[in-house]
Amino acid sequence: MKIGITGRRGNPLALATAKKALGMLAEKGVAVEVNRDFLKGPNAKPLSKFNCKLVLSFGGDGTLLEAFHELPPRTTVMGINCGK
Repeated sequence: MKIGITGRRGNPLALATAKKALGMLAEKGVAVEVNRDFLKGPNAKPLSKFNCKLVLSFGGDGTLLEAFHELPPRTTVMGINCGK
C-alpha cells in the first residue's frame, strides 16, 4: 500500500509531525508519495497526480479541504490536526 503525505505549508508543527510520520513509514517499508508544495523529495508531486489509496493531511480544516479538492476521486484522507 502506498501512502500520500500533504500538509500546511509554513506550519512548523505540521512539517515536524509529517517528517516523523515519514520516518516511521520508512522503517516499515511503506511506499510514500509527498505533496511537492509541502515537502521536497524524490517522490514529490502535485496532489492531483497522487496514486495512493490513503493520504495523511497534516494541518487544519483548510488543509484537509484543499486535499479533498485536489486529490483524485475515491482517495481516503485522514486529517492530522496541526492547526489552531
